[in-house]
Amino acid sequence: MNKKKYILFHPGPIHHFFFIPIMLIWNLIKKNEIILILDSSYKDNKYFSKIKSLPKIKDIFFIEEKNSFKNYSSLKKTISKVLMSYEFSEIYTHDPSYVYSYALVLLSKRIQPDAKRTYFQVARDVNSYPKEAEIKINILVQNFKVKFFPEILIRQIMKLKVSLKFLIAFKLLPLLTFGNTFAPWTNPYYPKYSYANKFIDKGFCLNDQDQIIFFDENVIDYMNEFFQGLKFNLTKLEFENNLQEIYSYFFDDCVNKSPLISIFPTWGTFKKNLDADWLDIIMELKKNYPDHKIQIKFHPGVKDKFIEDVFIKVSEKVPDIEILSRNTPAFKIISDSSIIIGDTSTVLWFATFFANKIVCSLDLFGFNDGDCLKIYSEKLNYIDDINQLGLLNKR
Repeated sequence: MNKKKYILFHPGPIHHFFFIPIMLIWNLIKKNEIILILDSSYKDNKYFSKIKSLPKIKDIFFIEEKNSFKNYSSLKKTISKVLMSYEFSEIYTHDPSYVYSYALVLLSKRIQPDAKRTYFQVARDVNSYPKEAEIKINILVQNFKVKFFPEILIRQIMKLKVSLKFLIAFKLLPLLTFGNTFAPWTNPYYPKYSYANKFIDKGFCLNDQDQIIFFDENVIDYMNEFFQGLKFNLTKLEFENNLQEIYSYFFDDCVNKSPLISIFPTWGTFKKNLDADWLDIIMELKKNYPDHKIQIKFHPGVKDKFIEDVFIKVSEKVPDIEILSRNTPAFKIISDSSIIIGDTSTVLWFATFFANKIVCSLDLFGFNDGDCLKIYSEKLNYIDDINQLGLLNKR
């Protein structure tokens, strides 16, 4: 093993990289050398060459995010190789409620118990996990193909499905490959309950060796209450000082100064006449901000034909709006925009860290969690009346 101490960093999926992870990495590489563990999908991303060329990136290892015996064995082999090849002072990963993150912290505890483990907030966290669980079930119910079944039966089938998926992903496959079951602090497929006590029983978060860092004071009390026994530490995100450096490095350009409205619709929503709702919103924006170009960006991690069809219909009536590539980083779009519009998207939370941006969460559609960003109303504009869109510059 190389005796020099490094930092091991696992940023999560590529569409999360240009949120919190790049901010943390940018600060860490000023004083440390880093080993990255990345999902193999990074290889196909147009910005990967820039990622691997970052100063102080010592090495990169790749993992696959698939629930299969073969992949779990490969995951164990790859992570073990990393931990046997380098000595680490700190290990960073996001929420260990996901297989690859949990596997990393489990093996690091076995192989390098003296390394400090830091779990970081990667996106907007919910202010009600049970409510989030029901929203996820509603999406599965809407997508269920056999429509003649009663909804109550479909709902029970979906709950059974997510329970079985959890048992296979976190109990059966880990037992067969790691020799132990996994105990994440919640079920990511149906996060209705906290399993914090089981996570702690596995030896995590018993002392200062593990820390959970959050950048979001609005939900930290809720997180501490829901995940009783765990402690979520509030920390500051060093942002504005690094913004221009990151933008210039990855995008080889200066930030756009032209007036621009970017819209980030949430995936997984189902509503009659949603295209008419969005058309009314866009027409209201065009009326009040005629000098602004308007562009649309879909979620990069989920292909949602329903929401795509909604905006295809809208674009037929408003041909001058632009639909961006899914792979365009939200970091770049937010930086380039003067007004950022969405409903419940994490992008809106992230945009509140940018200075001099007008950020709007639209609770105009009757979604179950339409008001979930209201808690950030001191940082963004919570809109529950379409006429409020004409008053943004006056706020």
